Amino acid sequence: MPSEQEVKDNGINLGEIVKVQTKKIEELTLYLIEKDKQDKEKDIKLSDQQQNIKSQQAQIDELREQLKSITKFHSRIRQHR
Repeated sequence: MPSEQEVKDNGINLGEIVKVQTKKIEELTLYLIEKDKQDKEKDIKLSDQQQNIKSQQAQIDELREQLKSITKFHSRIRQHR
């Protein structure tokens, strides 16, 4: 884009300005498309991680229950000795 001084000195070449603006719009459009693609990839990864967390939490809960059962069992054995 021409500076204010260049416009004062040389006037405005509308064709060139439109060309520059069109190029910039194309660049920004491509940038947004790429960012949208990256966002979708991140959403997929996040969803996968959330599923993994749920699965791991279920495993932790199961292990806690097993540990409680083992602890109770050992406690009963000690009481009978």
